[in-house]
Amino acid sequence: MTAYNAEKYITDALQSVLMQSFDDFEFIIVDDGSSDATWQILNDCSDKRLIILRNEHDYIASLNCAMHMARGEYIVRMDADDMMHPDRLSMQVSLMEQNPELDVCTTWMEGFDLRGMHYVAPSAKGKLEHPLLHLLHKNNLYHPTAIIRSSFWKKHHLHYDSDYIYAEDYKLWSECAKLGATFFVIPQCLHYYRVSAQQVSRTKATAQAEVSHRIQQEIVEHITKQSRQGQHIGELHQMLLTLEKEHLLNHKELITLCLNLCRRIV
Repeated sequence: MTAYNAEKYITDALQSVLMQSFDDFEFIIVDDGSSDATWQILNDCSDKRLIILRNEHDYIASLNCAMHMARGEYIVRMDADDMMHPDRLSMQVSLMEQNPELDVCTTWMEGFDLRGMHYVAPSAKGKLEHPLLHLLHKNNLYHPTAIIRSSFWKKHHLHYDSDYIYAEDYKLWSECAKLGATFFVIPQCLHYYRVSAQQVSRTKATAQAEVSHRIQQEIVEHITKQSRQGQHIGELHQMLLTLEKEHLLNHKELITLCLNLCRRIV
């Protein structure tokens, strides 16, 4: 977990993790340069499973720091203003133990605000047969719900890329998919996601969309390079990009056409 000025909510987040039915874990938290009472709240927590670090305010660097510190067989993500279902760790660890071919597992999640629980974020379910096609369509593999097999992370020297800020999770999943990762989505809400006006998806929506579009373009380029028909598909892709720049296609139409082309060669 990284935490930046999270004093209002971090106690709830901490308790939801520390009270998990599965309790054999280390809990690494990087204070991402908070200027409020976040660091003090963390220091006041006496649970021996807690490992707290402090970093200058740099979200991507703090994420990478936490991931580098992880020593467990699995790495689980969590955000400082969210909460876990009490059995989330138990269910995800059990699934990974029973299915050693899985590299990444995410879950559905339920959003809440000051009024309470009010919506379920739609997602995929089960094993993803073609992860790159899924990710080309959209990224609904929810980062704060993820459990990742450490051996896969370390083998491929994975990290969060600061060149893709605001969509660094999308970039991570696309890189995992390119490397042949096996993804599974538990079709159950095991994570509670706080909805607020301060979310990156709202405050940085334009920048996030621009980075996401770049990732989608990279996915198409990767798929076409792996195919015997790739040169022709690549040429068509470049033509479609030109049409988008000339406002003859919108981005949604572009991705729909690219997705249909890529489905034919995957």
